[in-house]
Amino acid sequence: MGDYKDELKYLLERERTAKIICAELNNFMDLKSTLITIIDHVKKLTACEAIGIRLHDNGDYPYYVYNGFPDSFIMQENSLCDKDKGEDCHSECICEKIINGKVDRSQPFFTKGGSFWSNNTSALFANMDEKERRGFKENYCNASGYESMALIPLKARGKRIGLIQLNDKNTGMFTIELIEYLEMIAEQVGLAVQNSLAYDKLRELSIKDTLTGLYNRRGFFEFINKELSRARRDGSTFGILSMDLDNFKEVNDQFGHLVGDQVLKSFAEILSSIVRDYDMACRLGGDEFVVIVNTTLKGLDFTQKRILVKVMEWISSEKITSNLGVSIGSVLWEPGRTEDIDALLKVADQAMYKAKMSKKCPRINN
Repeated sequence: MGDYKDELKYLLERERTAKIICAELNNFMDLKSTLITIIDHVKKLTACEAIGIRLHDNGDYPYYVYNGFPDSFIMQENSLCDKDKGEDCHSECICEKIINGKVDRSQPFFTKGGSFWSNNTSALFANMDEKERRGFKENYCNASGYESMALIPLKARGKRIGLIQLNDKNTGMFTIELIEYLEMIAEQVGLAVQNSLAYDKLRELSIKDTLTGLYNRRGFFEFINKELSRARRDGSTFGILSMDLDNFKEVNDQFGHLVGDQVLKSFAEILSSIVRDYDMACRLGGDEFVVIVNTTLKGLDFTQKRILVKVMEWISSEKITSNLGVSIGSVLWEPGRTEDIDALLKVADQAMYKAKMSKKCPRINN
């Protein structure tokens, strides 16, 4: 009777976990936070020592979230792809086989759903013949002491996008029923990941300028409001560079709007080459651009001068036959300032117009 009650309790817990996971996937706002919550629930249900989720990223499948794996293990195993052999992901590890569907379903350690599982990897690999063993050359999980291992593919609309991995140093952690349950969970996770990525693409389109690829006005205000909140919280500084292309109308009038568009794109490329990953370049509209720089006053001045130099080099090399130039104004937010975003931008704009009127911007006359 005790075993029956324990099994019933486990099944009820499994059902409850499935409902929690589905609710998380249906209501999430942040993919990473949601997947962290999900693997926490799965880890608790399975009592497995370590669990992680790999997701496709630029041709590779690094760990997106994980719990219980040592950092040294993640560093060793994070990449599945040998970039020296080309863009395709090729390795001899089991993770790569699962993601690419290289499974032999006639083998007991593969399921009909394309998962791998073993309750004793040492015995499994020791009992393989030479031909089978050649297909599993890289067994870092087993070398790290993990005896129980399960790899569940993540799929979305028939396409493999990653996997769920469970490892434990004890033997006998899994049953086929548990693996099939995890495959059901993986189906829901795969669809949610696909939907999240599609949402992110749509959102990125809404905050990106279609001509230059820089962030647009909406993206600017989203980013700078977060930057201002962060700076107020930790007492850091950041700067705004407001800039305007001088005599840009002459380019459109003299060469046409197609050339004008190319000028805007070229200027955007200059800004993109200068700003760091944690800074931001935006096109507010027309020939008005803004750069947000996470720096001090000295760093802000340095960035401004660097832009001016790059613009002069660009105008000279392109031999643009108009008085094209750029005017830049700046403002530094630092602890003690009380202006909101609109007021800060106005200060930078006023400095930019002052620079324009005093003709301190670069010029070229042909």
